[in-house]
This record gives sequence, structure tokens and C-alpha cells, in this order.
Amino acid sequence: MEGEKIGINRTDEVQDIVNALEATKADVITLVVPRHSVLGEEKAYFKELREAGSALGKELIIESIDDRVLSFAEKAGLRAENPLFAEGRRIVADVIVAPPRRGEARGKNIESNKKFSFFMRNQSTRKHEDKRKIYFVGGGVFVIGILALLLMTLFLPKATIALSMREFPWVYNDSITVSIDKAVIDAENAIIPGVIFSESKNITELFPASNRKFMERKATGKITIYNAYNTEPQVLVKTTRFETPEGKIYRIDNRVIVPGARMINGSLVPSSIETSIIADQVGREYNANFVPHLTIPGFQGSDKFEKFYGKIENPVIGGARGEVSYPTDADLKHAREEVTKKLEDVLRAALVISLPDGFKILDKAQSVEIQNITVRQETDEQGNFSATASGKISLFGFKEKDIEDLMTSLSKKTLGFDPEHRSFVIQYTDVAPRFTKNTMSLKVKYEGSLVKALDVDQFVDAIKGKKEGDLRAFLLSFSGIDNASVSFTPFWIKKIPKNPQKINITID
Repeated sequence: MEGEKIGINRTDEVQDIVNALEATKADVITLVVPRHSVLGEEKAYFKELREAGSALGKELIIESIDDRVLSFAEKAGLRAENPLFAEGRRIVADVIVAPPRRGEARGKNIESNKKFSFFMRNQSTRKHEDKRKIYFVGGGVFVIGILALLLMTLFLPKATIALSMREFPWVYNDSITVSIDKAVIDAENAIIPGVIFSESKNITELFPASNRKFMERKATGKITIYNAYNTEPQVLVKTTRFETPEGKIYRIDNRVIVPGARMINGSLVPSSIETSIIADQVGREYNANFVPHLTIPGFQGSDKFEKFYGKIENPVIGGARGEVSYPTDADLKHAREEVTKKLEDVLRAALVISLPDGFKILDKAQSVEIQNITVRQETDEQGNFSATASGKISLFGFKEKDIEDLMTSLSKKTLGFDPEHRSFVIQYTDVAPRFTKNTMSLKVKYEGSLVKALDVDQFVDAIKGKKEGDLRAFLLSFSGIDNASVSFTPFWIKKIPKNPQKINITID
């Protein structure tokens, strides 16, 4: 088996050696590797040589006095020898230098090939330059990191303090007064301001008459009389006639004075007055729902005829001749009761809609006054009679916030500090409004949990710049705090920032 020995320069790399292996015909090749060779830097180089030798069908032997080279070669599966410990052992036939590149004469040492050596030196230099770049970049990253930490320490310190306030239970169970004559809370006498809300309404409801009888009756109703003539009042005597376009006559029940028209911006604005009328004749034909214009026959032939007139805007009913429906006493009683209930509901609904927000209205803090009930026994074409009721509702209201503020003032005397409401329940009993005196008394049962009021701005001003230990001592000395936790950003900061904007207070 033919063998050769090839000397390797310190700067020769794997590819250069592979080129030399390809150029020789020997089957067994000993590579003489000097100390401090580039190959001694990486174990992977010997693995590449082993794979290249296998691919070329050549057995490689590594000869070197460099223990690192020998160790890498053995780990890569190559035979490795130290010539100082292998005397008399001849494995190859001749010792030759590394062959030149293909196309060149053989027999020249690799060191004599200037182009080859320059290439290898260039490869090694490039590799060292890459390492320097890595060191440079790594150093830059390290410096940037230090600067970032310094900036965070100088400009980004932040402290978050979570406070859990101590709760003090407190109970009040006594009477207070609500007065519309008070503008502010009177804690000494337990009086808070109040408001009386009121609403007036009138309604008309129809009810069926349950009895029938023969009757001759004139229709009755209301008429509105207008004065568009001049600014002087006009007297109309009782039974003054009003005539419809169809010629039906109605008479007024009482003497009336029609007020004079008003002069506004040079224009005459008609005035009006409403009064009762009765048909001139009996019979259903005088029943009417709406008549837009009635004249006064007594003014015919004068200027007043066109300027004084009447208008029927609500039904005129009750005219009859023959058997008609009429209400019994029981019908009338039922009508009064029902129209009263309906009026109360209408009043309450109207007042609730008009109430402003923020007021507390208790069920018993109200008064409904039915001022008038009028029942007309005349029936219409359908046999119904009408009941009209008018009334007024009054409600006593107060702001529940005033109750809370009153409890705050009263509890301060007991607890000895300015409290804040954390949670509470209020019950109202014995409600007694006195609308004529503008007051209302009621019993209040307050059960609440109070905490000591904390002025956050003053608190921040007191702790800014404190070290963590001093802060904890300060928090322990604050009587209203039950528990507290402190966190810093960045985590290595152990001092409260002096900038209030960097201090975050949360209260549980």
C-alpha cells in the first residue's frame, strides 16, 4: 500500500489540505501538523478531514507534537501519533511536502507556493476580523444596557402604594326634620333642606247611566265669547241669544262682561270669556260637539255684529224629547269615587314625570287634595253622563346626599376625625309631612362603615423622597390605615420619587 507524508503549514486550512489530498495518488497519507496550527482551533476541522479522506478513499494519519491537535484528531476518529514516541516505526514510504494545486508541477512544498500561502493567510485574517467584530458588537450591547439601566434609574422610577383603610362601624337611630326653609344642613338640630313639589290637574270621565225615563230636556254646555270690536268691555245680559249657521238658538245662563280687546304693536287682538249656555228648545237636535262660529242676533245691523261672536269647543249635550237614559244615585256615587281615583293617579304620574333627578320621595310624604267634583246628569247620545274633578298633589322631597352629609357631621363628633362613607344602609320610618308648616319629620336608622378621610395630595407630599424603611414607619404611624403595600419600578429602586406624578396611590 503506497503511503505519503504531507507537511502542513500553521495557516493552512481544511480546504487547502483537501486540495493536497486530491493531488496525491497515495492511499495512506500522514499529515504532519505543526504546533499552533489553525487546525488546532476547532475539533470540527478534523471531522471534515476524516470525511474528505473517506470520500477520496484515503487513510489519514495525523502526526503532531501538539497535544491539542492529537486530541481533536482522535475524537474525530483519526489515527494520531506523536513522532517523539514512535521511533523505528515506519508507516509511509517517503516524506514529501504537500503537493501543489492541480495543473502545477508536483514536488514543491506548500510553503513555496506563495499564492497558496497568501490564500490561507487571508482566510485566517478574515476569521480573526470576524471575532473582533463580535467582541465589538457585544461590548456595544453591554454599554447600551448599562446606559439603559442608568436612564431607567434616573428618569423612570415609580412607586405604587396600595392602601387598605381601617373601617369604623357607626349607627344612628333617631328622628330628623326636613324643612323647605333651610338652605343648608343644620347638624346641631338634625335638620336638612327639603323641597315641596306640587301639581294641579282636572279630568273629565264618562259613565253609563243605568236608568231610563220619558223626558223633555234642553241641551246645555259652554260657549266662548270673543270681542274683536274695540278695547272697551261689553256687557251681555242673561239669556242673550247666540245663533248657529243652521239657525239654532242658544242662550247664556248669566250676565257676562266680555273684556275689551288688546292693542299689541298696533294690532287689535281679540279677548274672550267662557260662560254657560242652554238650548232655546228641547230635543236632541240641539246636542252639538263643535260649532266654530255663532253670531249675536241682537247686534245685527250694527258694526258689532261681525266683531262679537261665539264658539262652542266642547260638547253641548242633554237635549232630549222622549225616553232617555239618566243616572241613579248609585251611578252618581260611583262616578264621584272613580273620577277621584283616576285624578289621584293622574296627579301622581304627572308629578313623577316632572320631578328633577337626585331627590328622595317617600311613599307617605305626599298629600292629595281633591278641590272640586262636578257631575252632569245629562246624558249624551250613547246614554253616558260626565263627571269632572280637579285637584292638587304635593310631595315632600329631599336629597339623600344631605342625609349622608348629616351622618358624616354627627359621626365626626363621635369618632374624632373626618370620616368617609364606605358602605351603609338607611331605613326611613314614622314619616309625617306637615305641608302647612313646610316641614316633615321622619325617623332615620343609619348603619354604616366609615373610614378616615385621606387627602391624597397631602399624603403624597408627605411621603415623596422617603426611603422604603422611612415610608413603612410613616404608614404604621397613620391611624386610619389598616394595611399597606409598596412596589417600585424599576424593582431595584428603594426610594419614593420626589415627583408626585411618579407616585400612584390606590385605596381599597
